[in-house]
Amino acid sequence: MFSTATPAATLLGGHVRHFTGDLLGFLCHCERDFGAVVPLRIYTARVFVINDPDVVAEVLVRQSSRFEKGLAIQILKPMFGEGLLSADHARWRKQRTLLQPAFRRRAIERYTTSMVESTRALLDSWAPGSRRDIHDDMMSLTLDIVVRSLFGSDVSIHDRAAVLAAARALQEFFGRYRRSYVPMPAVVPTPANLILRRNARRLDATIYAMIQARRRSGARGDDILSLLLEARDEHGAAISDRQIRDELATLFLAGTETTAGALAWSFYLLARNPQVRDAFFDEVDRVLHGAAPTADDLPRLVYTDKLFKEVLRLYPTAHVFGRTAIEACELRGHRVMPGAQVLISPWAIQRSRRHYDEPDRFRPERWTPEMTANLHKLAYLPFGGGPRSCIGGVFATTEAKLILATIAQRFYVDLPRGVEVRPDPAVTLRPAGGLPMIVRARERSKCATDDGKNAAGSSRSH
Repeated sequence: MFSTATPAATLLGGHVRHFTGDLLGFLCHCERDFGAVVPLRIYTARVFVINDPDVVAEVLVRQSSRFEKGLAIQILKPMFGEGLLSADHARWRKQRTLLQPAFRRRAIERYTTSMVESTRALLDSWAPGSRRDIHDDMMSLTLDIVVRSLFGSDVSIHDRAAVLAAARALQEFFGRYRRSYVPMPAVVPTPANLILRRNARRLDATIYAMIQARRRSGARGDDILSLLLEARDEHGAAISDRQIRDELATLFLAGTETTAGALAWSFYLLARNPQVRDAFFDEVDRVLHGAAPTADDLPRLVYTDKLFKEVLRLYPTAHVFGRTAIEACELRGHRVMPGAQVLISPWAIQRSRRHYDEPDRFRPERWTPEMTANLHKLAYLPFGGGPRSCIGGVFATTEAKLILATIAQRFYVDLPRGVEVRPDPAVTLRPAGGLPMIVRARERSKCATDDGKNAAGSSRSH
């Protein structure tokens, strides 16, 4: 049963010290020790932390029209603009309908070859025994995959560093905000705002160059850039370059940062759990026989699927996300007025003993059909829930499993002795200060023979 008490607050700041300090620990404290809905205060602003999946369903599904995206997304609009992630509900519905074809399962299957090719190209730069920042490597890799998969193989970025710098600037900007919880309008020339605006301009130049290059070439395909260039509004007019820019910026930043973080945490957990790593390697060798993974292999990579589900349970990229009430409503006996912030924490809910046995242990084998059938639908929400759940969930999981399987055929990575890794809860959940790891070459098990490609091809034909 939930307690009806609330955490201790100070007179002026309310609960702000908890949000500027150990945020992840505080969210777990709220879930473990307080109510299904925990009323809090940050200075004079009302905040409600939601800990019960039934109440999460009220916010994300049954009463979703009473809420809009939360304060954090509004703060980051200088970078995202009015893209799919940050648009108001009316505009979002049109944008979601426009972009959805590119994220259907059949469309994603067309991207799998480029996902594997990009991964193999990265691995060619790895030297056994070298020390690398695996998070940086995954950022570079997922950026390459986003470009090749979603924007067409003919697209080139004249300034790749602009996208990666924009992602870093977003994280640093939000980190500064979280440490003070004093939002400053983007027009105020604070050092943080100036850095964000400078990186947004650099990202703008990169994206507008992509748009103009495609317009000049006249090429069209079934990629997202073509969808946006050919789209028409209700009056038959083409959508503006600014709107195209906002959609591309959102997909660049979200598609790169989120999957890269999840992959980094995957390698961290595998290094910490060698028995799981061995079971994962055994499956990859047994299923693929040394051949490159394809979309057809994914249903047979059962343990790999469980592994990545468990990574996202323990280290959800969206560790906390919010909604702002736009109409008055009631949540489990609490009156929520317009302007109040509602926070939902996958980090806390997915580590709760109410829903998971041994919730802090990394146990991919927990994901049995029986366990999944008995789990509340919103007790596992790494991609959110309701109508505004992440459009790229299937893309990200497909991409991650193919990357993990491809890397496992040639390498594994170890944590250097003495390195401590801690999560940094900024815009997404990334390893604070990067993830230094040592690359090790591995040999495939006996079932993965030199003529494995023929065996794999034979097995796939039946």
